[in-house]
Amino acid sequence: VLKCFGTGMTGGIFWKDIEVDKQEFGQPVLNLYGNGKELFNQLKLKYIHISITHDKNYAVAHAIAEK
Repeated sequence: VLKCFGTGMTGGIFWKDIEVDKQEFGQPVLNLYGNGKELFNQLKLKYIHISITHDKNYAVAHAIAEK
């Protein structure tokens, strides 16, 4: 998500500004708060799609920002 914003951890966004939750059937959903939500609005983004998967030893996540 921070890569979508183009800031990394240096942009004033904290871990508590980004939350990954799940919908009823397990689909991950992104919730933004504080500086994360402000930057989302400044960048005029419509949505950030996220996908998460894991196996015994590996985990992969993707975030794609939509304008």
